[in-house]
Amino acid sequence: MAKLTGSYNSLLASRAGAEAKKIELEIGLAKLTSARREDAITQLRDLASRELDLTAHLQALTKKIGRLTIRAPISGIVYGLAVTRAHSVIRAADTVLSIVPQDRPLLITVHVAPVNVEEVSAGQLVRLHFSAFTGRTAPELTGRLRDLSADAFKDDRTGQSYYRAEIVLSPDATAELNGKAILPGMPVQAFIQTGEHTPLAYLLKPLREYFDQAMHDS
Repeated sequence: MAKLTGSYNSLLASRAGAEAKKIELEIGLAKLTSARREDAITQLRDLASRELDLTAHLQALTKKIGRLTIRAPISGIVYGLAVTRAHSVIRAADTVLSIVPQDRPLLITVHVAPVNVEEVSAGQLVRLHFSAFTGRTAPELTGRLRDLSADAFKDDRTGQSYYRAEIVLSPDATAELNGKAILPGMPVQAFIQTGEHTPLAYLLKPLREYFDQAMHDS
């Protein structure tokens, strides 16, 4: 009986030792898991910070590369191309090229002398004669004065002041061209109807297309 009691107590002691060892191992596992979790969180924070830095750097490079490509806001015919060689340097605000839209009505710009500005107003009838078209078949088109600038401008070349007026061709003007082409830069003489029988003539600056835009490197 005494021998059995001793064996039983020994088993109980072994069991207690095993449970203590189990608890020790569980605590060690918990500590190891916590340490690994904290290490993973630290690495994740470092990676997130580096990701933000790389994203900002990528955005800066993308913008820089994007500025190397000049995109037109409209489609049309290019003229007045100022850059013709590869690797040319374009300064800020330099004119690179001009575009003539093909889906908008023609717009003609005229310089009106200050002494005549009182006789000119929006809506007046205008007759247009293109000096490039000669002979009996030279077309004479009509249009309307669309807008007149509120302030005067100064011509850098001549030093003279002028008001800017815009003339829109009549819808049927294209049909009257008889196959002739109107190109940017063509001079045109305009007769603005200021009274019932008194047209006022102006020699226009080169013809410009509607929304004719000079593109700049930004």
